[in-house]
Amino acid sequence: MVGRSASSDIQLDDPSVSRRQLELTRTEDGRFYAVSCSTSNPTRVWRSDKWQPLRQGFLEPEDRLTLGGRSLQLSELIARLPDRQPMPAVAVHEPVSVRPRRKSTTGEVELASSGR
Repeated sequence: MVGRSASSDIQLDDPSVSRRQLELTRTEDGRFYAVSCSTSNPTRVWRSDKWQPLRQGFLEPEDRLTLGGRSLQLSELIARLPDRQPMPAVAVHEPVSVRPRRKSTTGEVELASSGR
């Protein structure tokens, strides 16, 4: 998670950035999938010579973003990602998460089956 909150993986000390601005996921193949979590300060990406709202999608390290009033390159966020220990192959208990479950190959949100 990228945001102003102290619990963010990447904390940005800027009042124009939302507490939970952007969820950034690295897929198994090394790509980055982003989901904008802020409705009041939408995340924008520079595409086709203009700033465009980012709801969700793949980003390249050279992509320029605005988070609130702050402009930066995705590679700047990637450089600030904390090193994580690999998760064990089999977990005894899965923690409850408010974050959506994502496909590790594409980064897309997995839809819950309705059981119908």
